[in-house]
Amino acid sequence: MDLFALECLRVFALSTYEAISQSKELLTGSQSGLSQTQGEKERITGLIQRMVERAPEECRAGTEQTLKLLFPTLDWVFKNTTYGGSTWIRWMRESRVCCGDFFDRYFELELPAEELSNSLLHSLVQQLPDAQQFCDTLRDCDETRQKAILDRLESRINEFPLEQSEAVVMTLLKAGETVSGGESSMTSLSAPTKICHLLLFFLRRHQETSLRSELLSAAFEQVKGFAVLEHLLMLESTTRGKQGIPDLDDVGFEVLKQAFSEALLVHANQDPEAFIAHRNFVAYAYRLNRFADGAGKKWTNQHVTSMKRFLLLARSVVNKGTAYDGEVASNFYFVQIATIKDLFGIEACKGWLAQVDRAALTEPEKQAIQLVEDAVGRHERGEKSDYD
Repeated sequence: MDLFALECLRVFALSTYEAISQSKELLTGSQSGLSQTQGEKERITGLIQRMVERAPEECRAGTEQTLKLLFPTLDWVFKNTTYGGSTWIRWMRESRVCCGDFFDRYFELELPAEELSNSLLHSLVQQLPDAQQFCDTLRDCDETRQKAILDRLESRINEFPLEQSEAVVMTLLKAGETVSGGESSMTSLSAPTKICHLLLFFLRRHQETSLRSELLSAAFEQVKGFAVLEHLLMLESTTRGKQGIPDLDDVGFEVLKQAFSEALLVHANQDPEAFIAHRNFVAYAYRLNRFADGAGKKWTNQHVTSMKRFLLLARSVVNKGTAYDGEVASNFYFVQIATIKDLFGIEACKGWLAQVDRAALTEPEKQAIQLVEDAVGRHERGEKSDYD
């Protein structure tokens, strides 16, 4: 309907239409530093009135009414009305022109290649009960596009088929193993983390915590979605630790922790080197420590039996940070001594360090060994860094 309304303005009030196309920040409420004061109201009212006056005189009343219908983001000016998050989510779901993310599309002849069509999002929602089809679609996208898709799907949670809940949960668990891993940062969540949030929001559409647990357990029996379930169990543990409102019932939470730990250990034993090299190794090992009585450290001590595996372990415990100097950002790398303690042990680590042949190392291995040695050295000297 927004497109039809704008086309009417383009035909009957072209000058107003052109002014609208150049006023994105004003009309979508995204103007930097906007304050809802009386002076600001008067300023915006004047700007809107000048837009209306650019229309032919016989069209001005309809133009003003159309503008107000197209941009409810201005209701705080004309009606003293503001809208909450649920309304904004609905506008996003409907691709309204009043949303900054969609505004430009209404004034372009074709959709930019990097943008997401509503037909793609609709298709993905329809594919949710079919894990293979949904994951194949995601797999065809690069990491940036995957994240954009998952962001947009969040506004469509209420369209996920509730009557096929177990199939949807299975699909989201599988998708966590399909998408590019990446890393979460202060400004951006990784794709697996975004999928975990989609799953959690979907489960919350079921009121009974026991039903949520049952759906997760049944789906995990079929699809070993370790990445998503690990993150969800971590969130649940944190919520319970802060006396928050849990998303799972007590019995179901314990059953899921046990199922996750047992299945993860079976998976780890199938290919220890691949497990140590996995992007989530540290998180998985910590969860095994917590959920299965120190099983993460026990597993590492049992399976790091060669220099090759120790070097994989050293690389797995390296963290990346970002430092900012004005507008310039640079990456730095570090190892926390606590990670070595919790997942392997200081003495075991020192034993392997003494056997390392540095001349035979690749550059990433040299960096990892140096960082591990730095961490152990700080510990030996009783020093602490910002990382420890």
